[in-house]
Amino acid sequence: GQNGRNGGHYEGVAYDNRFPDDANFRPKLFLTEDRSNGPLERFQPSVQALADAKASGDYSNLLHIDPDNTAQTDYLLITPDANIDTQGTFIWTSSLSAGRDNANSYFQNCEGIDVRNGMLYMTCKADKLLFILNLDALTYTQSSTKSGAFNDQPDQIAAITGVNGDIMYFCEDGISGGESGDSGSGVHARDATGQGYTILQDEGSGLTGETTGLAFSPDRKLMIVAYQQGRIYKIWREDGRPFGGQTLDIRYHSAPDNIFAFAE
Repeated sequence: GQNGRNGGHYEGVAYDNRFPDDANFRPKLFLTEDRSNGPLERFQPSVQALADAKASGDYSNLLHIDPDNTAQTDYLLITPDANIDTQGTFIWTSSLSAGRDNANSYFQNCEGIDVRNGMLYMTCKADKLLFILNLDALTYTQSSTKSGAFNDQPDQIAAITGVNGDIMYFCEDGISGGESGDSGSGVHARDATGQGYTILQDEGSGLTGETTGLAFSPDRKLMIVAYQQGRIYKIWREDGRPFGGQTLDIRYHSAPDNIFAFAE
């Protein structure tokens, strides 16, 4: 493969292309691997391949060719602060072995990933952690995803920006016998203050497997999510407002009777 790894337990992909008209900015693609030593990989396409793709409008070879030997693959290395181990700095290295060692030490079995406005969001299910990387400042923070109902294994992320700040939606990779006591996977969220919410939950554990494929309609009024046993749900808010609007009228983890959305 282009990254020289010839396969792996790849899980999630995200990209950063904030400045498509800037000739000095190359898009960056990020790839997670669901292994205890699965690194976070960053790929930058060939300068010539990118120029050719922009000129022709054909991007089909962007990830596969390197005519000028400028394509670059590297891996995340984080360094926690000496006094606060939930934040720190990071660099990128071309060494796959160093990337694997770093992942094994700090961020095992990462899955969900998203990039918005220069911030990378990544969930790692082994220790149930959420990482937020500032791609420009090369700093990061981490926090636990063990919040109320969201206490199984976090999976795919979709981050959307609301009027009052960032709302981050998680799929939950529920497992039988997990901390919630059952396999009831669902969709959960956090706002910019760290407050956790439950969007929907299979409270009866009638559905098996994880939730996945989380997506939103362009107007954010519809949420689409799939259960891996073979069901796809379309969800909308009872009040007709979009997900990520001025107020998210959704239930806190401590108020399980306040249901706000419908699904079909």
